[in-house]
Amino acid sequence: MKADPVGKISYAVPENSSPERLWFIVMGAPAEHWINPNQEEKDAQWPYRIRITGSQPIIQ
Repeated sequence: MKADPVGKISYAVPENSSPERLWFIVMGAPAEHWINPNQEEKDAQWPYRIRITGSQPIIQ
């Protein structure tokens, strides 16, 4: 688990294994939370930016 606001994380698939899928999950947990009282406006969006290298997307 990584909790720093900026940084790098890596994961290496063990040799001699062939996982069918590997899931990457991002969960935002801000220090403060608020509810938007105006239902016409969208709630705040949390900006995440990730870069995945050494992988290929599954095309179905």
